[in-house]
Amino acid sequence: MPRGLAFALVNGGFKPRPPGDGYPAIVSKKVLSGSGEALSFEQSLAEVEAIIRRVESGEVGLEDSIVQYERGVALIRQCRETLDRAEQRVVDLTSQMNSQMQGQVPAKATPPSPPGRG
Repeated sequence: MPRGLAFALVNGGFKPRPPGDGYPAIVSKKVLSGSGEALSFEQSLAEVEAIIRRVESGEVGLEDSIVQYERGVALIRQCRETLDRAEQRVVDLTSQMNSQMQGQVPAKATPPSPPGRG
């Protein structure tokens, strides 16, 4: 299988197919494992890497490569959403920490009173 398919998988080159084209659609935003459980970020990433290896090595035929590609795209989207949420959480926590620290002035930072006043 040409490297281009795996490269496009990783770099977001997927163009969704129109509904009703005879192929199964990915109906859930959450990509599920074979047992129906939601995959963690790490599991999703490991599966994307396995898909790339299978497609690049030629282990799968063209039709299965396309199915694998679609699953990989869904997994990558899920990973990106997870990373976006994590990044936003870090931004929010940093902002909260900075707001709390601005309200607290360390004792050493208090300027001394001028001599003869105070």
